[in-house]
Amino acid sequence: MPNMNITVNITVTSGGIFVDADPVHVPKHHRDVPIRWRIRTRGWKFAKDGIVIRRNYLQFVARRRENSQVFHWRSRNSHEGARTYEYAINLTKGKNTLSRDPGIKNGGK
Repeated sequence: MPNMNITVNITVTSGGIFVDADPVHVPKHHRDVPIRWRIRTRGWKFAKDGIVIRRNYLQFVARRRENSQVFHWRSRNSHEGARTYEYAINLTKGKNTLSRDPGIKNGGK
Protein backbone atom coordinates (compact mmCIF):
# COMPACT_ATOMS: atom_id res chain seq x y z
CA MET A 1 0.00 0.00 0.00
CA PRO A 2 1.25 3.52 -0.71
CA ASN A 3 2.15 5.69 2.25
CA MET A 4 -0.56 8.00 3.45
CA ASN A 5 -0.99 10.75 6.02
CA ILE A 6 -4.21 11.98 7.54
CA THR A 7 -4.77 15.56 8.70
CA VAL A 8 -7.78 16.51 10.82
CA ASN A 9 -8.56 20.23 10.88
CA ILE A 10 -10.06 21.61 14.10
CA THR A 11 -12.02 24.85 14.36
CA VAL A 12 -13.59 26.47 17.42
CA THR A 13 -16.76 28.55 17.29
CA SER A 14 -19.27 29.72 19.89
CA GLY A 15 -20.89 26.30 19.38
CA GLY A 16 -17.78 24.38 20.46
CA ILE A 17 -15.10 22.28 18.76
CA PHE A 18 -15.62 21.08 15.19
CA VAL A 19 -13.52 18.63 13.16
CA ASP A 20 -13.59 18.09 9.41
CA ALA A 21 -13.59 14.28 9.84
CA ASP A 22 -15.76 12.46 12.37
CA PRO A 23 -14.92 9.73 12.47
CA VAL A 24 -11.39 9.89 11.08
CA HIS A 25 -11.15 7.05 8.53
CA VAL A 26 -8.00 4.94 8.29
CA PRO A 27 -8.50 2.74 5.19
CA LYS A 28 -8.30 -1.04 5.27
CA HIS A 29 -4.82 -2.48 4.55
CA HIS A 30 -3.02 0.78 5.42
CA ARG A 31 -0.63 0.26 8.33
CA ASP A 32 1.24 2.76 10.53
CA VAL A 33 -0.69 5.77 9.26
CA PRO A 34 0.28 9.13 10.79
CA ILE A 35 -2.70 11.21 11.95
CA ARG A 36 -2.15 14.91 12.54
CA TRP A 37 -4.66 17.21 14.24
CA ARG A 38 -4.27 20.91 13.44
CA ILE A 39 -6.09 23.79 15.16
CA ARG A 40 -7.23 26.37 12.61
CA THR A 41 -8.77 28.92 15.02
CA ARG A 42 -6.42 31.61 16.32
CA GLY A 43 -5.81 31.78 20.05
CA TRP A 44 -6.75 28.17 20.83
CA LYS A 45 -4.04 25.65 21.80
CA PHE A 46 -3.87 22.00 22.68
CA ALA A 47 -3.95 21.32 26.40
CA LYS A 48 -1.13 19.18 27.79
CA ASP A 49 -3.29 16.09 27.10
CA GLY A 50 -4.38 17.48 23.71
CA ILE A 51 -5.52 14.27 22.02
CA VAL A 52 -6.37 11.27 24.22
CA ILE A 53 -7.36 8.00 22.52
CA ARG A 54 -9.36 5.85 24.93
CA ARG A 55 -9.05 2.06 25.05
CA ASN A 56 -6.83 2.03 22.00
CA TYR A 57 -5.56 -1.56 22.51
CA LEU A 58 -2.07 -0.58 21.30
CA GLN A 59 -3.48 0.49 17.93
CA PHE A 60 -2.24 4.07 18.36
CA VAL A 61 1.39 4.85 19.16
CA ALA A 62 3.99 7.59 18.86
CA ARG A 63 1.90 10.26 20.63
CA ARG A 64 3.52 13.64 20.13
CA ARG A 65 2.69 17.31 20.45
CA GLU A 66 4.55 19.07 17.62
CA ASN A 67 3.65 22.53 18.90
CA SER A 68 0.71 24.23 20.61
CA GLN A 69 -1.49 23.80 17.51
CA VAL A 70 -0.42 20.45 16.03
CA PHE A 71 -0.76 17.02 17.68
CA HIS A 72 0.20 13.58 16.27
CA TRP A 73 -0.58 9.90 16.79
CA ARG A 74 0.20 6.94 14.49
CA SER A 75 -2.51 4.36 13.75
CA ARG A 76 -1.09 0.84 13.58
CA ASN A 77 -4.40 -0.39 12.04
CA SER A 78 -3.39 -4.01 12.67
CA HIS A 79 -6.58 -5.60 14.03
CA GLU A 80 -8.67 -7.90 11.87
CA GLY A 81 -11.76 -6.02 10.73
CA ALA A 82 -12.90 -2.45 11.19
CA ARG A 83 -13.11 -0.86 14.66
CA THR A 84 -14.00 2.60 15.91
CA TYR A 85 -12.03 4.20 18.75
CA GLU A 86 -13.22 7.15 20.81
CA TYR A 87 -10.84 9.99 21.47
CA ALA A 88 -10.93 13.36 23.20
CA ILE A 89 -9.76 16.72 21.89
CA ASN A 90 -8.73 19.03 24.76
CA LEU A 91 -8.12 22.71 23.99
CA THR A 92 -7.35 25.85 25.98
CA LYS A 93 -7.46 29.60 25.38
CA GLY A 94 -6.32 31.54 28.41
CA LYS A 95 -8.49 30.26 31.27
CA ASN A 96 -11.09 28.75 28.91
CA THR A 97 -11.06 25.01 28.20
CA LEU A 98 -13.08 22.96 25.71
CA SER A 99 -13.32 19.22 25.01
CA ARG A 100 -14.95 17.09 22.32
CA ASP A 101 -15.18 13.31 21.85
CA PRO A 102 -15.20 12.29 18.16
CA GLY A 103 -13.95 8.92 16.82
CA ILE A 104 -11.35 7.17 14.66
CA LYS A 105 -12.40 4.24 12.47
CA ASN A 106 -9.60 1.83 11.60
CA GLY A 107 -10.41 -0.23 8.52
CA GLY A 108 -8.34 -3.21 9.66
CA LYS A 109 -5.39 -5.00 8.17
